Amino acid sequence: MSPVFQVVLLATLLHASFQAQLMFDVKEGQPPPVLVGNVANGMGPGYRYILVSPLEFFTVDTNNGDLFTKVTLDREGAPCKGLDLCILNVSITATAPNSYDSISAGVKVVDINDQLPDFSVSSFQTTMSESASVNTMVPLPVATDADYDPRFRVQNYSLVPDIMNTFDLVINRTSRPDGSVDLSPNLRLIRKLDRETTPSYLVTLMASDGDHEVRLPIDIVVSDVNDNTPAFKQTSYSKTITENTTKDTVMLKVTATDPDANENGRVSYELVSNFQSKILDSFKILPDTGEIVLTRALDKEGGTTVYFNVRAYDHGVPSLSSLANVSVTIEDTINDPPIISLIFARMKDGNCSVSETEPSGMAVAVILVTDRDTGNNGVTSCSVDSDHFKLTSPRPPSEYLVVLSSALDREQQASYVVPISCWDKGSPPLTSTAEIQVFVEDVNDNPPVFTSAFYQMAVKENQRPLEFVGKVFATDADEGVNAQLRYYLETGVKAFRINETTGYLYTSGPLDRENVSSYSFKVFASDMSMAPLTASATVSVDVLDVNDNAPQFSSDSYRFKVMESASVDFLLGYVNASDPDIGPSGTVGYALTSYPSQPDPPFAISPITGALTLTREIDYETEAHYNFKVIAIDGGVPRNNKSVDVWVDVIDENDNSPVIAFPGPDNQSVVLNLGVSPGHEVIQVVAHDLDSGENGRLSYSLSAPNTSVSRLFWMNEDTGLVTLVAPLTLGDVQTYNIIIGVRDNGQPQHATQALLRVDIVEQSPRARVQESYTTIVIIMVCVTLFVAIVVLVTLCFIKYLDKKKFNADKHHHQHQKLTFDPISKTTAVYLAEGGGGDEVMEKAHKSGNNLDAAPTDFQQQRFGSQIRNGKKCVTFDSAIRESDVSMSSDSVFTQPDVGFVGLTFNPPSLSTFNRSASPVFNPSHKNSFSGLSSSGLNIPNIQFLQSPLSGAPTNMPLGSSNSSRSNSIANNVHKLDQGLTSQLLQQDQVVDVALQNHNALVRSMRHNRRTPDSVRQLRPSSASHETDLCSSSSVETSDSGHGGSELDVSVIKMNV
Repeated sequence: MSPVFQVVLLATLLHASFQAQLMFDVKEGQPPPVLVGNVANGMGPGYRYILVSPLEFFTVDTNNGDLFTKVTLDREGAPCKGLDLCILNVSITATAPNSYDSISAGVKVVDINDQLPDFSVSSFQTTMSESASVNTMVPLPVATDADYDPRFRVQNYSLVPDIMNTFDLVINRTSRPDGSVDLSPNLRLIRKLDRETTPSYLVTLMASDGDHEVRLPIDIVVSDVNDNTPAFKQTSYSKTITENTTKDTVMLKVTATDPDANENGRVSYELVSNFQSKILDSFKILPDTGEIVLTRALDKEGGTTVYFNVRAYDHGVPSLSSLANVSVTIEDTINDPPIISLIFARMKDGNCSVSETEPSGMAVAVILVTDRDTGNNGVTSCSVDSDHFKLTSPRPPSEYLVVLSSALDREQQASYVVPISCWDKGSPPLTSTAEIQVFVEDVNDNPPVFTSAFYQMAVKENQRPLEFVGKVFATDADEGVNAQLRYYLETGVKAFRINETTGYLYTSGPLDRENVSSYSFKVFASDMSMAPLTASATVSVDVLDVNDNAPQFSSDSYRFKVMESASVDFLLGYVNASDPDIGPSGTVGYALTSYPSQPDPPFAISPITGALTLTREIDYETEAHYNFKVIAIDGGVPRNNKSVDVWVDVIDENDNSPVIAFPGPDNQSVVLNLGVSPGHEVIQVVAHDLDSGENGRLSYSLSAPNTSVSRLFWMNEDTGLVTLVAPLTLGDVQTYNIIIGVRDNGQPQHATQALLRVDIVEQSPRARVQESYTTIVIIMVCVTLFVAIVVLVTLCFIKYLDKKKFNADKHHHQHQKLTFDPISKTTAVYLAEGGGGDEVMEKAHKSGNNLDAAPTDFQQQRFGSQIRNGKKCVTFDSAIRESDVSMSSDSVFTQPDVGFVGLTFNPPSLSTFNRSASPVFNPSHKNSFSGLSSSGLNIPNIQFLQSPLSGAPTNMPLGSSNSSRSNSIANNVHKLDQGLTSQLLQQDQVVDVALQNHNALVRSMRHNRRTPDSVRQLRPSSASHETDLCSSSSVETSDSGHGGSELDVSVIKMNV
């Protein structure tokens, strides 16, 4: 706001030239817009209201005359600051075609308690002499309140905490010319002070305006006395100055005296203003002299009066003070040019605008001319220079209307410049000029037009939200907002949205072609005018298919049944799947896949029809149920698929006859003692049928030519149990041939027969003896098992001792090898020198003829890999064969496979073996033994005790060793001879241990590819024979590799 306008406005507020017809009250501090009131005051319809002044504080509704605040009004600020009564004069012009009127109103700004009391200092300290008399007064700082209404100024003071036993608070009240009261708090002493007891007091002075409180800390220091207050020569001062008074001019001097001496009597001055802060900006007082000096120029302030207080205080302790009132009147003495203020009836971009359809006489703007001068200096006149606009006659105080003098046409001229001149009647007159830029506004007389009445678009389904679909476009021939278009869709369209500005069409969310394949809706374009015009077009959107659906089967699983006799290509049925997609994405093909448990099901599926057919013959007895998956695959990209479980139940047919397991051709006889009682279960017929259900349920029957069979025996038809049903007599002792019949219950029915021979015999002493023998045999078998365990433990212990001995003296051991030939069931003994296991057999001595002289039948037994006597034969290479069998036939003793029941061992006198000879078994000599030819060798005798079924026992000489190990073997064998029967020697477990040890030795030699020297010399250069070793077990024990002290033992096996 310009200074000139401020002066004019202030003059308007202070000196209203006419009585306001309307009066409104509005409280300060309310944010705009606040409805002040209606200024129409009974005006007829058709008037348009234009606010002339004051524009910075109010606005008016041009249509109904409602007056609103434009800013937040402040009773303590401009323009009410310093005014006793703040009434803002409002001037409004009411216009109609060829008619207008002026409306004046007064708006009283009502003060509210929105300001807090304020102390000028943050704390206060005063000193009081301890000799001060009771009732001594100490002035306290005065709190000021910026609120204008006296009701909202400081209303009360109080002290905290309560020190009424020493001080109390005395409040002085001073009346002001406007009727308000100033409060001055004073601290009063009510009892004598004792500085030595209490040197100071700390209290808080609280000032309250009724709604707010402020606090001021006060420190009272006990000291000496200042008991006189400065006194002004007069209680009030007044001064009149002109507005052209220069800065730093001394306007007035106030004087106060204090009869006290020294600092207590030295007086200083200060300005005090409770609510006019600009006074402190315009004046100052010299603190030592009391001269009031002007601090700024007062032009534009003519015609006003300001009020303030001057405080005089001494410098005693405590300081005493007093107040005097000062008023300054400012006279108007400067001639200023008129001030032109333009108020536009309609604004556009900060300029005046008028519609091209406005009729003549319609007001375009209001010219407000103000001149704060007095007399002729303040009388003004105005004029305009235009063919289309004119001024109306002035209205008090100086108000003109700019109205249309002729119709306007925007198409011919879009804007006009209207020059304005205003001058006063001073001497000389002063003139001011202004211009109005009037823009002719366009009228919204053209509707939008789409580029096409129909838009065809397409979008894929399942796209993300806000997927671009297409664009619509429309134009409007108007200008400005009349040509600015807004696009929108008809109500109810939820699948799409449109950009209001660009016309771009988007999806609101994913679309599903399977639910809605196309959309058709209206799109509208509307301009942005106050009375918008609208156009429409039709949009059709096709939803393009995406392969987003997997095929769906008509059932969660399928189950088919088929007879096991069904032929190849038999049709089991169909599986059906559909896909809601279209085109290749909706075309469904079928494939069959299997489970690992049934990797090759005998079925095929048509990839087009889903027909399941049989690919090969099936058998219920082999597989009764099939489970596999059928996959339905569409033709889209990418392909989608869905699988379903298919179950095929094979229906059993009666295609299998019952099979009788007992009685059978090899076991069809049953013996019954004459003493068996009725109810005795003779046999349980064991039969089965591979079919199931009734086809596999068996029924049993018996028949015989002998009529006594039905009298003696009964068969349970359901279980096949044959039971004796009648007592047996001597006349029943005979053999009965019974035909056992088993039939199933299928269609057609199948039956099978078997012969059962039942011998009824009279019980004899011999039978009882046989029963005793049976018991003995059972006992002997148990003893045999126990002894076998003892033997195994013994062998392990011997092996441990040998290993220990070998480690002690590795180079001086001699070893005896006892081997067993499982083919001929003979035993051979030979001596070996060198290490065992992985070590090389360094020397091997033999006596007698070479192995090549052995009978041909022995060679045929030894060579080849075959199964003999239920044993597995393992074939080794020729090197091992020669090291195993290339021994002299003269030094071999053999024993046929006969039923021995005992073994006796006659220990010889031990002597040293001759290393040049090694006794071995010769398979060609069945019942003879050839002793060693070396001298000094005593051969012990082994007697084989023959069973009752065999001939006389045969004596077989056995070579002996000079080692303690030979004695150990002989003693162990002798101990075994004392407690074993023929069943002990038959145990396969013992034989297996021997075979495993033998295999370990051979494997070790083969691994190191070592052969005894004597064997290398005897081996034919072109030998290619293979030697086999028969074993009852395919498991070989690994060679311990502990050298020549290992004893590899093969035990002689004898069959009973």
